[in-house]
Amino acid sequence: MSEETALGGLRVLDLSESVAGQFCSRLLADYGASVILVEPPSGSAIRALPPFRIKAGEIVDSLLFWHLNTDKRSITLDWHQPSGHRILGMLARQADILITDRSLDREAFRAINPRLITCLVSDFGETGPRADWQGSELIHQALGGTMFTTGELGREPLYGMGHRTQYATGVTAYITILAALHARDSETLDAGPTRRGQDVEASVAEAVAAMGQAFATQYQYNGTYFQRERYPNVLRLIHCRDGWAVVFANERWGAICAAFKREELATDPRFSTLVERQKHWREAVALLQESAQHLSVDEVVQEAQKNKAVISKVMNLPDVWEDEHLRVRGFWERVKTPHADRVVLGPVFRMSETPRQPLRPAPGLGQDNSEILGALGITSDEIEQLRAVGIV
Repeated sequence: MSEETALGGLRVLDLSESVAGQFCSRLLADYGASVILVEPPSGSAIRALPPFRIKAGEIVDSLLFWHLNTDKRSITLDWHQPSGHRILGMLARQADILITDRSLDREAFRAINPRLITCLVSDFGETGPRADWQGSELIHQALGGTMFTTGELGREPLYGMGHRTQYATGVTAYITILAALHARDSETLDAGPTRRGQDVEASVAEAVAAMGQAFATQYQYNGTYFQRERYPNVLRLIHCRDGWAVVFANERWGAICAAFKREELATDPRFSTLVERQKHWREAVALLQESAQHLSVDEVVQEAQKNKAVISKVMNLPDVWEDEHLRVRGFWERVKTPHADRVVLGPVFRMSETPRQPLRPAPGLGQDNSEILGALGITSDEIEQLRAVGIV
């Protein structure tokens, strides 16, 4: 690992089975930390989650696992068994950070290694009435309030696809760990360097609640809360011949009309001022839609942007993949594998002197057992014995 990485020298054990936990350690690995993914002998649960890479009709691997675990090493270990727990303790003695999403005696691990920072990335945290609950993405969006505020007037609350609450929690955990590292190692704090680790946690429930900060603050301030309703301004999705455009007609109405080839609407008294457009917005949208069905979304956007009108293309995934902006910035990167290069998503953030340096593909299950366990003094014969009884 290059000495010019931001987190070079840090050693991380990732025991997590969640998107949040593995994304957190992926960010640490991205910037130089040495991350060991500790998987059960049957493999991380993430390996079984779609989407999958399929070759000759057979599932090769999980693309989600690949994304979350680039630049990590993998060992298998049943650390619930006494001999496995002993090995985990040996690994923890050498680590800076331990990430888990399951209950374990974190204080005991810090007794082994007082400098260890342990991070619990869980659904609901260690305390509270829901501490023992398990949640899915759907449940977290429902309980966190984001589902209630998403959707159209008169329709049911809308579920946002993907692992958005998990990724938000992963970023939260990452930031929390960096703060704990600073507290452990800083010499500028009033109390001087603590040189000791601590137990930190990030819960999905709290991360998703924080995502709705504006709505929660409004309710706390005046007892009112946001509900799905007709947007009180001149905003609309309009379907063009080959895709969707989002239009915000607060200003530059004339330029918007020109983009949709309806110049006559710019002086129509029903739409000529913002107040009138708000009153007659449905009529305006209907007229723009008549023309939009004959226009490509790209030509509408290009014409609008000439005059700085607020119109944007709603991109699908092929559009994002081919987007010139992301290409020029080098967002799509490649990692060498034994068979062929594979694409990985680019950096979440950028650093001028210590950039992200993806060096290795996501690991095969337990591919680093011999190297990592051997470094602990465990012989090849002992590793085989552990494998025979299902410990590794």
